[in-house]
Amino acid sequence: STKGEDWLCSHWWMAPGSEVKLWHGISVVKGNLTGLRLPRNNLNGTLQASFGYLSTLNHLDLSYNQNLVGNIPSSIGSLVQLKVLNLSGCDFSGKLPQTIE
Repeated sequence: STKGEDWLCSHWWMAPGSEVKLWHGISVVKGNLTGLRLPRNNLNGTLQASFGYLSTLNHLDLSYNQNLVGNIPSSIGSLVQLKVLNLSGCDFSGKLPQTIE
């Protein structure tokens, strides 16, 4: 969990009847999630292995969320469309998967 109730900017996130493409920090192209940009948003917790299922993601910016912790899930290495990955300023440990480096 990233404690969404504590996010600095969470416009439309999980609002009843809201479309994902309207959520703050989300980019959707032709119905596919292509971008997740939530820098400096007070995210907390760990990244789950399920991030690897976001196969159309090409931009992931979670930078400067100091309370994001733990290992970077190896499943991020399966995001073959990923062009931009910014995790700077977070408190992750371990290494990036070799497929990312």
